[in-house]
Amino acid sequence: MTQSRRQEMAVGLIALAVLTGCAQAPTEQLQAVQHSVDEARAAGAPDYAKYDFVQLEQQLAFAKHELTRQDNVLSIFRSYADAEKMLITIAESAGPVAAKAAQNKIAAKTAVLAMGEEAGRVVDSAKALIAKVPTGNERAAVDTIQRDIEELETSFNAVHLLIEMGDYVGAEVQAKAVKENGAAVSREIQRALDNSKEIKRNG
Repeated sequence: MTQSRRQEMAVGLIALAVLTGCAQAPTEQLQAVQHSVDEARAAGAPDYAKYDFVQLEQQLAFAKHELTRQDNVLSIFRSYADAEKMLITIAESAGPVAAKAAQNKIAAKTAVLAMGEEAGRVVDSAKALIAKVPTGNERAAVDTIQRDIEELETSFNAVHLLIEMGDYVGAEVQAKAVKENGAAVSREIQRALDNSKEIKRNG
């Protein structure tokens, strides 16, 4: 059964309960809605449709609060009408939120793959630049920078691992860090090159 079909069934189930009476707690409807919210979560909504998913969870919390409130009311005054209307709204919203998250996740993957390539070029550039630094008077600086480059490579490999795991948010953060740190390392290398040239001129 497709996700959209399950969403339609959840909405229909809740609507039927509203029409047939509100004295009984809508337990099955609540379970159906909870499942719809869980599907949105599984689609990546907390990361890729964050604002919409927060609203969805808040609405579900309000509905559960109303259900609990009615459970504590005398049976002759009890009505689950408001809670069931809330559940209908949530059931109608959960599917679009899941779809939005899926679309945003695909866009995030495309963006982070491009950013990963940029980060790789930054690392390669730093490695090519360090090879130009004479190892004599700048030995200590070169050794330090070499360790920085090794850390950059480790971080860059982590970008690919996160992408393979489907964590595009984490991969983006890591790729940005690689680019920023790589630029800083390149500046250090350039300073070492300039120092080496200055020493050579004065020598």
